[in-house]
Amino acid sequence: MKRLLLFMLAVSIMAVPFCSGCTLGNKVITLNPSGKNDTAQIKSAIKSLKKDGELILNEGTYYVDDELKINNKRNIKIKGKNATLIRTGVELKNEKTKNNLVFYFNGCENVAVSGLTIKYDAITSVSGVVVEKLASDGKIIIKPNDNQNPKGNETYCAINTFDEDGTPNTVLEKYNNDGFDSTLNEDGTISLGGFSYDEVNTLTNGTRVGLRASLSSDPVIKILDTADIVFDHITVHNSFSGVFFTDGRTTDVTLRKINISPEDENSYFSSNADGLHIAAMGGKLTVEDCTFIGLGDDCVNVHGAGYTVKSVTDNTVMGYNDRYNIPAMSFWAKEGDEIEFYDKYSFRLLGSARLEKIAPTSGKMTFDKIPEGVRKGAVMANKTMHPSVEISGCIVISNRARAFLIQTEDAVIKNCAIRNTRLAAILIAPDMNYWYEMSPGRNITISNNMITNCGKGADAAILIAAAHDVDLAYPADVNRDITIKNNTFNACPSALRAASVKGLTFTNNTLNNIGAAHLKYAVTTTRCEGVSVKDNTLKDCTSEIYE
Repeated sequence: MKRLLLFMLAVSIMAVPFCSGCTLGNKVITLNPSGKNDTAQIKSAIKSLKKDGELILNEGTYYVDDELKINNKRNIKIKGKNATLIRTGVELKNEKTKNNLVFYFNGCENVAVSGLTIKYDAITSVSGVVVEKLASDGKIIIKPNDNQNPKGNETYCAINTFDEDGTPNTVLEKYNNDGFDSTLNEDGTISLGGFSYDEVNTLTNGTRVGLRASLSSDPVIKILDTADIVFDHITVHNSFSGVFFTDGRTTDVTLRKINISPEDENSYFSSNADGLHIAAMGGKLTVEDCTFIGLGDDCVNVHGAGYTVKSVTDNTVMGYNDRYNIPAMSFWAKEGDEIEFYDKYSFRLLGSARLEKIAPTSGKMTFDKIPEGVRKGAVMANKTMHPSVEISGCIVISNRARAFLIQTEDAVIKNCAIRNTRLAAILIAPDMNYWYEMSPGRNITISNNMITNCGKGADAAILIAAAHDVDLAYPADVNRDITIKNNTFNACPSALRAASVKGLTFTNNTLNNIGAAHLKYAVTTTRCEGVSVKDNTLKDCTSEIYE
């Protein structure tokens, strides 16, 4: 009997996972920070979470040196109580920097994450001013701002310039994926090389610059094949890349009270890329009461992948992704998905078909039918994996690119305050020329937003087009049914530039101090049909409203 009891005790001890500093309950696991490396205890706690379970991170700082994977979990919550996660152990290697994920959700359902602050112990960006120019050597000398303390092992892959108020500008914007030549000098300045004579001379002493380090492909939080996930009260202070990224069969994502901003007010950058990048997703995306300050790219970018038809035989299509030079694979679509087909040269929607079979890697797809007019070169988009979107109550300040890039349908952007974005505050456009992101914008309402000092790099606060970066002469009916109403525009070159739209309403907006020397109208349309511009108020504008 004694041996049996000892055996049972040993088995019970072995069944309890390693979890130093934690309390295990039937449903709740509570952790306390160790002051050292907390990776093992957090991973162990995550592994132990059962259905309807909670992981609570008590107040304090937790250090993790590896990604925290959450695989195939159902109905779980991860709650921080004023908890901070500091990601350590990142290997700095210019754009190839890897192993900097913090959370990776895969195959989960009904997950809630809240109450966390996340940051990296490595420097992801440096802000400062130009103090010396060495044009003949192709170098500039930069003095970092107060509290910016580079270590000398940073690889700077991008440089951007800024106005006095922190608005990004285009005096100099340059990228080097292998990293610029850089040296941390004894006096704390940074020597940055690899520029042309003319590039150096675009700058003056005192020019404000931001350097982005190690532009990684790994975000802070990656979400794959997960349904119904909510992030609430999450703060992220710095990132080598974007912050949130979704792909695969993910559906229904909510971001509520997310704060992506620099911890140091003297820094021009928080993340080095997007705040939220939707590469594929179904269901609904909700972004509510979030703050985005100093992002290196878009705050929210919603799209799916566009594929090109390489051949058509009966009801079979060979699909190819021209951006990544790969055939259409089963992660892009699955049986039962609705696939839309567009004419490459007019972007006219040819129709849609139901996918019946897709080969895992060859790009061969069989449909219930092929819409009339589909030929080699046509464009495909997976309508099933394009979410509806609601963005409300968000604050955007000093963003290098756009606030919101919308490439889907059934979207609402309302009650947001957007200030000092270099490009358009809102861009609605597919792209099948470089980025291969889909789809056109349809059934979109933009209302009750305050947009201030945005769009100098795009000539407009809101831009609707048929491509991101070039003006393509596609006819109307690429984008459809877009309403812009009850917004206030302040100090923008123009309020709206729209191309290739059928059904466009711009009404009851207030325009203050709108205009630029080369722009005659506050609203311009090209190749649009069904345009209504009325009942708008202009104050101190140098441009007329619309012709």
